Amino acid sequence: MSAWAECCWWSVFIPGALWVQSLVPGLDALLVGVLVLAQERRWRQMACFLPFCILVQEGVGTQSFGASMLWYACALLLFSLGRGWFEGRSSVLVLLVACALAPVSVGLMSMLASLQQLAVDPHILLGRSIVQMFFLPPAWLLSMLTRRRIERVQA
Repeated sequence: MSAWAECCWWSVFIPGALWVQSLVPGLDALLVGVLVLAQERRWRQMACFLPFCILVQEGVGTQSFGASMLWYACALLLFSLGRGWFEGRSSVLVLLVACALAPVSVGLMSMLASLQQLAVDPHILLGRSIVQMFFLPPAWLLSMLTRRRIERVQA
């Protein structure tokens, strides 16, 4: 994908993801972009995009600094572990990462809430992690289809 097309895609993706996040409390729509960059092995872009995601998530959350860094680290760790068994652009890989992130999210958020002595309803944490689990695969698929479409149009 050319630099111009890449810039246009991200200029649509980021506001769209932030808009979706504003509609659904607790959802991390920017995680889709992180997984797209990990799949395409675009580490330079990841080095710019990941700090942006962390700052956005830390700014909108009630947890102390560090929760989103752990969240993205867990997501990338699960993705790289899964990449050992599945092809990097596999929808099965993304589905498994989404399913594995659900209990990680509940555990991580409840652990960090207890460290800060915050009262958290476990049903709310479970609900948010299930929403994230069901959101991630279709959002990733839509992102990958639009990226492929742009690549075909350019060719």
